[in-house]
Amino acid sequence: MRKLIVVAFLLVTTLASSADVAIEELLVRRQDSNVNIRVNLHNPSAEAQQGPIVVALMVRKDASRPWTTIHTWNNISKLAPGYRVSRDYFDENNTVLADLAASGTFEVKAFVRAPGDASVESVTTFKD
Repeated sequence: MRKLIVVAFLLVTTLASSADVAIEELLVRRQDSNVNIRVNLHNPSAEAQQGPIVVALMVRKDASRPWTTIHTWNNISKLAPGYRVSRDYFDENNTVLADLAASGTFEVKAFVRAPGDASVESVTTFKD
């Protein structure tokens, strides 16, 4: 019985770790005074990544400043093998992002975590 439990545990942890979620792109676009940040996720594995998949979007002026979370999505319940999903964020409802965008250069970070998967992050710098 003990051997069966150990085998079942190893099988479950192996299957859980075979799913994956990756940040394919972190895009920052600006048109006039409007900023759009898009996070593109991808599941490159052969197994579905179960959720909740949580994506946190953070900004800061430069490397000497702390990160400020401006938005979190937790509505991705599953990402099928080979599939992609995108999330967009616009600055119109966030004064921190609007102020950073108005001042020129700033950094954006997307942080993603999912059950049974290591957290991943991507950082990009927007230059005016």
